Amino acid sequence: ICYTAATGRTHFAHRMAIVARNRDEAHAKLLANRDGTSRTGIEKGIVNKLHPPRLAMLFTGQGSQYFGMGRELYETQPTFRKVIGQCNDLLRDSLEIPLHSVLYSTNMTASPLNEPAYAQPALFAVQYAIYMLWKSWGIEPQLVIGHSSGEYVAACVAGVFSLQDGLKLIAERGRLMQALPQRGRMAAIMTGETRVARTIRRSGLPDVSIAAVNGPAQTVVSGTDKAVDAVVRELQADGIDSTPLNASNAFHSALMDPMLGEFEQICHQIPFSYPQVPIISNIYGRHVTSEIVTASYWRAQTRETVRFSDGIRQLEKQGANVFLEIGPHPVLTGAGRSCIPDADHLWITSLRQGCSDWLQLLKNLSKLYVRGLHIDWQGF
Repeated sequence: ICYTAATGRTHFAHRMAIVARNRDEAHAKLLANRDGTSRTGIEKGIVNKLHPPRLAMLFTGQGSQYFGMGRELYETQPTFRKVIGQCNDLLRDSLEIPLHSVLYSTNMTASPLNEPAYAQPALFAVQYAIYMLWKSWGIEPQLVIGHSSGEYVAACVAGVFSLQDGLKLIAERGRLMQALPQRGRMAAIMTGETRVARTIRRSGLPDVSIAAVNGPAQTVVSGTDKAVDAVVRELQADGIDSTPLNASNAFHSALMDPMLGEFEQICHQIPFSYPQVPIISNIYGRHVTSEIVTASYWRAQTRETVRFSDGIRQLEKQGANVFLEIGPHPVLTGAGRSCIPDADHLWITSLRQGCSDWLQLLKNLSKLYVRGLHIDWQGF
């Protein structure tokens, strides 16, 4: 019945989608909808055919990883499993521990996923596999953006470089970061960039940088332990809260400088192409074309501030009204909402740690369908 309704019948503007494990559950939810009683797993909407949805995909950076991310998809979904296998083969010469084992081994006593040499390529592979699963169901973006290392997946999806070259770049980036002699730390401060920048200037400390501007009231600082602590203390004295981040390195700070030259030389070996899907830059917070196909861009992308807040506002200016986070756990969705809080946009995540991967995808597919996105039900 579900197959016939999805693949063989006209899809009208008034839509309802239900997620059910069996016939009895589907029957109960249909009755609940008829009777107007509240029940989870029912999505309803009216498609505005004059203003079709415009989808932006958001790719997450380091920090969202966890051991076993995507395991249920790996065990049950051929498309996801095939892509992870492909990435495992392409990373064979780059990782001492195979990707399969890093993600899903039952014998791992201590996962290396918190080390950038493993976290960054593993997140790349999982997100690319999630993207390919969405794509197999007909869900493709009109715009893409990535946060820090997530921009590598976004660029790969946009056609800036191949999967093989994207994995090579992200593996080398993680390796060089892990080899840095000083790791430092990061903290999220609950205020705007201007206030944080003024505090950094007043402190006179050269060893702290603004690593990311994630929203109007969330700015990330990065640097040496001493410098970050000094900035955090001064702002806390003014009643501004902060949260230490579980980061392996002081990303996007001067502590990255020793690796930049070697990384740029590696980037020179990569054949870049102009984006086939519009991509919003981390560095500039706007749509880029020729800027992103140079080695110097990817060198700067490792060091400069992530302007995610600007990027989200730019996505809205370009007509995006559905935002789909491609990642193992929601990180960007909340920050994105804070950048354009009053708009009637749809924010959707892919997976969520501690929840069934498959159930999460089905629920989110339902939301996309009733919003009016075209679903390849045959592919599904």
